Amino acid sequence: MERNKGFTVLELAVVVGIVAIVSAISIPAYLSWRDDSRARGAAAAMRADFERAKMRAIRENANVRVEFAADNVTYTVHTDLDSDNALDADEDIVARTILPPGVTFSNNFGGDDMSFSSRGIPAAGLSDAGTVTMRSTAGREYSVIVSRFGRIRTE
Repeated sequence: MERNKGFTVLELAVVVGIVAIVSAISIPAYLSWRDDSRARGAAAAMRADFERAKMRAIRENANVRVEFAADNVTYTVHTDLDSDNALDADEDIVARTILPPGVTFSNNFGGDDMSFSSRGIPAAGLSDAGTVTMRSTAGREYSVIVSRFGRIRTE
């Protein structure tokens, strides 16, 4: 009697069941890691943009403004040569950033913007020192902190 080569339906059902169980266990952990990674990356990008704004302010001997959009997912970094807190035609956009999906921010700068002076410190002194908090859909938070002395760090 000759035996056919291949898999039986029972063997295939067992393999499909094992794959389903492993997927059910690992997918939620992957999604949580992905959300956490997006928020952490957005905080690192914002810190880099703050550092770039600070260096540009020192280099150009002018204020550089970070303006936060009302949607809490977009911000713009631009020079502010005349210190009027507005983007004029002769001023450069240094960066315009949209956060990754599922990441939002909030800030406590006392408004929708903050500026670095030509000395690399917050232009308005204590009122421009503050924190931007990145938040993922999973609730994980990362903060970008600007001290009144111009030090920028993440937590």
